[in-house]
Amino acid sequence: MRFLGKLRQGFSNPFVWVVGAALVLTAYDSYHKSVDINRVCALTGPHEVAVPVARTPREEIDNICVNRQPDSSPRR
Repeated sequence: MRFLGKLRQGFSNPFVWVVGAALVLTAYDSYHKSVDINRVCALTGPHEVAVPVARTPREEIDNICVNRQPDSSPRR
């Protein structure tokens, strides 16, 4: 009973609701940014090689997309 009473007291605190909402919004935003980056990688073509130092925007996009590919390490 003591634990449930503290749990109810915690959920009645507005600060807990604000922090919880902020965490949910942060997770939602992170998910959507990931979807957007995946879409950009798909639209900009095949990305096969990452370069150590990107000199052009295209090389930077290639580096980002190669690093996001599942189970692959950047090939240099």
